Amino acid sequence: YQIEKSLRFEKSDTSILSRTPSAIGNQRIFTVAFWAKLSKLDTYTAIFTAGSDSTNDKLQIYWTENQFRVADGFSSVIMDIKVNRKSRDFSAFSHYVIAVDTTQSKDTERVRIYINGEQETSFATTDWPSQNAATHVNTAVEHWIGGRHSNGRYFSGYLSDVFFIDGLSLSPHYFGSHDSA
Repeated sequence: YQIEKSLRFEKSDTSILSRTPSAIGNQRIFTVAFWAKLSKLDTYTAIFTAGSDSTNDKLQIYWTENQFRVADGFSSVIMDIKVNRKSRDFSAFSHYVIAVDTTQSKDTERVRIYINGEQETSFATTDWPSQNAATHVNTAVEHWIGGRHSNGRYFSGYLSDVFFIDGLSLSPHYFGSHDSA
């Protein structure tokens, strides 16, 4: 299956997209969704980061040690969720959805990770955010797609249909359908 209109990122080119929001948005409820085709995985390969680069306190969506991970706040951890599944397929695009809603009463419902339409339920790390925790996303600081601005944490591969949905925590069916044939 071909994904059209993708962007190619290469770590050695230090390619990155960035934007600083002009206003503060919802820091508790949002969705990040994208198609990714990996060309290589390093120790740390970032897709989306948002927050203060000087303190490492930021929302980060990335791969580490071939596992997909969502973390926020390293000097004061807000959340850190790493899936058990290993990412090793460099031949195809995969679809990722990260649905965050820290207002939920059940901790496992505050961050939901879907890969290719399936909700991940097996985790290597589960430091769930506390109820109503504010993340570093949607603050008036630079947000990056394709890497992390410092420390050479750039993505190598293709990205397509990158969505950031402010104020809604959505499941994969909002972004398309699945044909198992």
